[in-house]
Amino acid sequence: MFHAQHVMNLIQRVLFAALSVFANFGILYFHWTTPPHPKFTVLQKSRVSIRLHLLSGTVNVLLPIVAFCDSNKTSVVAICWVTFFVDLVHLATVIHQTPNVNGQRNLTVPAYQFISCVKLVSASGLLYALLDDSLKMLEKVEWLWCVWANHQTYAWVRVWLVLLHQVQACRESRYTVAVIIAGTIGAGQAYGFTVMTALIVWLLAFNWVLKRNTYALVARFSSKKQPTVEERAKVRIGPFPNPDSLFANTRLTLFFYNHS
Repeated sequence: MFHAQHVMNLIQRVLFAALSVFANFGILYFHWTTPPHPKFTVLQKSRVSIRLHLLSGTVNVLLPIVAFCDSNKTSVVAICWVTFFVDLVHLATVIHQTPNVNGQRNLTVPAYQFISCVKLVSASGLLYALLDDSLKMLEKVEWLWCVWANHQTYAWVRVWLVLLHQVQACRESRYTVAVIIAGTIGAGQAYGFTVMTALIVWLLAFNWVLKRNTYALVARFSSKKQPTVEERAKVRIGPFPNPDSLFANTRLTLFFYNHS
């Protein structure tokens, strides 16, 4: 039974790695030959961020593959160290770009936040494995796999964007759906079903807190305040039944007086 589970797990990893590498060839070619979105070129810090994002992302896609195929322990450890530091750079760029992601941001923003947390956990685990000399090389490589698998989330976002476009599904929310599915694939491949469930819980919790804060903010600014006599003399608020207006329920009339 254990042998069968080991074989199935190996097959899943090989299939995941093969599809991810295949997708990354097209993705990396596109990003290295196509100028970035204008929102990444307006500010200097944005230009630096997107360039570091692309460079570190490329290194973290290709370099661990060499380690998976290498039997030299010294070179594998060296690759693990490089991957660790490069992944921290990539994580910093992800955090910087997360507030400006596309899609339905009450879902895409917390999804990328969760992916960043998983990246941080993976990088921390890899660092611990590298510093602990009592661990076997297989355990160090296992943490490297977690870092690499979760990193493939960004590739699978593009894969699902293409697939949803081909079948003409989710036209109004393709990016949002692609991010959520890709997050479950990447993090799930790294840590299993538990982290996939944690992603769903995080999305629900984020939106629950967001909704509570929004209601509190609306209540704070919509509290009735009686205008002063001077304000009543200058501003008159009354009903204005215009269904074609965005503010169909109110009318704001300003009166200007010449006291000269």
